[in-house]
Amino acid sequence: MLEYEKGILLKRQVRKVINWEDKMKRWWMLVAVCVVMTLTACASEKTVKEVEGLSEMGEISVITREKGSGTRTVFADLTGLREKSSGREYQDLIREDVDTAKSSDEVLRKVGETKGGIGYVSYGSLGDQLSEVKLLDLGGVKLSEENIASGKYDLSRSFYLAHSEKLKEAEQDFLNYVAGVGQDIVAEEFVPVGKSEIFLTERPKGTVKVHGSTSMAPLLKKLAEGYMEENPNAVVEVEASDSEQGVLDLLKGECDFAMVSRELEYYEKEVFNYERIAKDGIGIAVNRENPLENIHMEQLKAIYGGELSEWSELEKEKKQ
Repeated sequence: MLEYEKGILLKRQVRKVINWEDKMKRWWMLVAVCVVMTLTACASEKTVKEVEGLSEMGEISVITREKGSGTRTVFADLTGLREKSSGREYQDLIREDVDTAKSSDEVLRKVGETKGGIGYVSYGSLGDQLSEVKLLDLGGVKLSEENIASGKYDLSRSFYLAHSEKLKEAEQDFLNYVAGVGQDIVAEEFVPVGKSEIFLTERPKGTVKVHGSTSMAPLLKKLAEGYMEENPNAVVEVEASDSEQGVLDLLKGECDFAMVSRELEYYEKEVFNYERIAKDGIGIAVNRENPLENIHMEQLKAIYGGELSEWSELEKEKKQ
């Protein structure tokens, strides 16, 4: 057999192998599509079953935090309800016709008292207040310290202490305490961001004023108590308002530290120094009578943006 005839036969054999491999790939792709469709159908059936009775919950009673709240800012930002309006300014798109609460404790109370209620709260503020409410999973992920620390939980944030560039001796001493041994106190209710270290102090005298976030205030009060035990010569005063007011007080010189439970704005970063002291998650709370167990970010956006007003509408959306 001539060499060119051998070459032709070889090419034909190669083409057969390629065609066979191509057919096998297409067959496996078809199998994969069928498997995915089957799993999707099963998942849809499971979702419908999980929200059975949701339509009986009636109207969705939306509860939000007040404007200026760091918790509200983070929630709006992460759910897509905070958009640029002009230049570097942002607009809050959370619907106006909703109930407003001034703290996570008040949110939990209102949700517990309202059959169709839904609200968002700080993970560290939950404590023993889950008797009348329950927390929903978010996109199938539970609100837990592990999921907050790893970033798996989508509604996570950091806590900051903002301050001027130059700190007095007692102010710096307090900040050293918070970043060191104070992380043990942080770990009792929130997620620490540093390792606990031995705290050495020369016990400087002075009064340290801390203003801002209501979500951070209980934590800072515990940190203040711990620090004053180490340094009885200092006094730490903690005043709760909201993140925005804390920043304003710091700007006016009415406090030494601002408790900020959201990311600092660009202009705030230009004016102040800041330290991250803890991580927190924002939990989604509903009344205990609600059969829902899981919710998604796009559904939260639709509820708080005004697109959904009845729990039955949420059920229909899941069935589609």
